[in-house]
Amino acid sequence: MNQLTRRQFLAAAGGTGAALWLGACGGGSSGSSDPMKGTLEFVTWGGPAEIKAFEAIISDFEDQNPGARIRLQETPFNEVRQTVDSSLEAEQGPDLFRVTYTDFGFYAASNVLIDLSEYLPSDFSNVFTEGLRAAVEFEGAPYGVPHHTDVSAIVYNKDLFQAAGIGALPDRLEDAWSWDEFLDVSRRLRDAQTGNRTAFGMNWQLAGAFRWLNWLYAAGGSLYNSDATRTTVDSPEARKTLDMFKTWFEEDLCPDNTSLKGSYVDLIFPAQTIAMISAGSFLVPTLEADITRFEYGTTYLPQDVGMSTDLGGNAVVATQQTEKPELAAKFLEFLVNQKNMKRFCEATNLLPTRNDLVEQKLDYEIRPDIMPVFVDQSTTITPAYTRAVTVPDFTQVNNAFVDQLESFIVGDQSPEATLGNIAQEATDVVRD
Repeated sequence: MNQLTRRQFLAAAGGTGAALWLGACGGGSSGSSDPMKGTLEFVTWGGPAEIKAFEAIISDFEDQNPGARIRLQETPFNEVRQTVDSSLEAEQGPDLFRVTYTDFGFYAASNVLIDLSEYLPSDFSNVFTEGLRAAVEFEGAPYGVPHHTDVSAIVYNKDLFQAAGIGALPDRLEDAWSWDEFLDVSRRLRDAQTGNRTAFGMNWQLAGAFRWLNWLYAAGGSLYNSDATRTTVDSPEARKTLDMFKTWFEEDLCPDNTSLKGSYVDLIFPAQTIAMISAGSFLVPTLEADITRFEYGTTYLPQDVGMSTDLGGNAVVATQQTEKPELAAKFLEFLVNQKNMKRFCEATNLLPTRNDLVEQKLDYEIRPDIMPVFVDQSTTITPAYTRAVTVPDFTQVNNAFVDQLESFIVGDQSPEATLGNIAQEATDVVRD
């Protein structure tokens, strides 16, 4: 059977064609007629630490729920969407699957996920931080659980900062640099460097292009209005943000090869050619392994009229093709209880989404000394930001960011044309 495009899938599932995908509701579940017994198929990807943590939690769930089994189907990240889409199309969808927040909106709008409000306590969503709670909601109802997040903060080379005479860095969220202070620090770093070294590298390459929104939202701007029905990106705040980006490159604060179609900054940072980068918390284990010649630390993203960071991480969802919705919901609730979220995040260096864990100091396996910065930074994710990046077909909007911001930064495209083109693409994906 030919694979339909995701846009065709969305069009079919969103209207009367939904029965094409959901009519048989075969799912991957099997076993007893008892709704709380049987086998659930769980499609996920993950590194060794993540898979090990999933397996431990699943083992505990099975021990506590005799007759229930969770069968983990490990799939490479770059194959997950095709695997899930194809199985849903064939009416053999998994009971559960892991999904990025930026893909969540596609599946929620496609009418293939379970509305969990029918199966979970009415106040269940209140345990999560406001921004992450919004990340798994569609039309006001929860269609998944926010399993964890990861966000960007500043990672810096302590030796290069010392050489530039830059002493204490902000160690509290409320003391984060202003944009002007950030530019001052960047200029001092640039002026102190020898050879082919620059001050800063932004982690917005290709699929990460949406991270430019961190700066837009900090400036008081937005991509969409509060309910993500109309774009608001063409604004004075967005022009201010573009001016900041242009300054980075015009003043040689950023390497020329780190534009949106350039090199990933986390791969360059260990070579000490950049004094600081914005980097996701999920990269800490890799940075720890790759950086051997200097010490590095973390501080917060700069603030303007507000603070913001990107929505990284993943949710876990249940599909309407499961034959065991009650069991699927019970596992999701178990997966994100305080004990299990804590153990998963500590083992994998990922960030919690529960209010009671954000307020704790977790015992991370790797660099527990720097992880609290990322945890604090995660509290700056707002519901408005999460609603913007979880619209259906957000990938299409992100691709527009890549092309339009690249044309602005390395070309001669005007701010007006750049924002106008982004606004058009952002409007297309939410237009009825």
